Amino acid sequence: MRSKLANNRDITCGITRSITHDFARNFLRVRPILSIAISIIFVAGTIRSTYGYSAKLPIWATKQSAAKLCFISQDGNYTYYQRRPSTLMLSSKYSTKAVLTAPTDGNFTLLASPSRKKIIIELDPFYFFSNENSYSFLYVLDFGGTTPTAIGQGISPKMHLNDNWVSYYEPQKKTIHFQSLNMKEFSSKFNISISSATNPYFVPEVIMYDEQNVLYTDLNNQGYSGIFLLVRNTKKNVLLYKNKGPGIKIEMCLNGSNLYIGKFAYPHIKGASTNTT
Repeated sequence: MRSKLANNRDITCGITRSITHDFARNFLRVRPILSIAISIIFVAGTIRSTYGYSAKLPIWATKQSAAKLCFISQDGNYTYYQRRPSTLMLSSKYSTKAVLTAPTDGNFTLLASPSRKKIIIELDPFYFFSNENSYSFLYVLDFGGTTPTAIGQGISPKMHLNDNWVSYYEPQKKTIHFQSLNMKEFSSKFNISISSATNPYFVPEVIMYDEQNVLYTDLNNQGYSGIFLLVRNTKKNVLLYKNKGPGIKIEMCLNGSNLYIGKFAYPHIKGASTNTT
């Protein structure tokens, strides 16, 4: 059957609506506290790449070279591109404006959610690629805007709750940072410290169901990944699900009222399971 996953792409995959016993027991135990009503769908760990693409891809027209493009809106009204050596530009309505200038040989990556209210800018200086302890400089600007606001340094930035919140991960401190993008509450921030110590390359998955309830993944000392729930107003942190073995990566995607959970085995890891519950 077909199901809509992240980035609004249709991916054909085997799925099951039967929740594992451990996850169901813990999820139902905290559900009265959260007043959350979402469906949990586990996605098969093996998806053939040829199934992940539509037969007909959309065509966007732009005067900019494809090598310079950073982001283009679906209607073609807004095109963000990088002008060398390192200036981010916006082309819109037959005019161009500078958005952000970086050190020489910097590289820009732009991200947006389906809400299309905000855009995340990741600025990677040249030395970022040769230093594992270097993080991206992160900015947020209005969709179609030219005035970015700095939010911090880290990796894996993500928009939440209709682009009203942003999160990013700081690996060296093992901290997930959250910040409100509502100008009246821009100073509203909170953090989650994770315990992953066995894998320095581990990056947690994060989903804000609402402003009080946050789902995230973590890795224990034995290499077992799990899904945790933080209830902010009670400061409760609940383990909802834990893998039965090491070497399994968990990915999550919230699409409407459906929470999609994928379990994927890391390649070439002894003892890793390729089965999906």
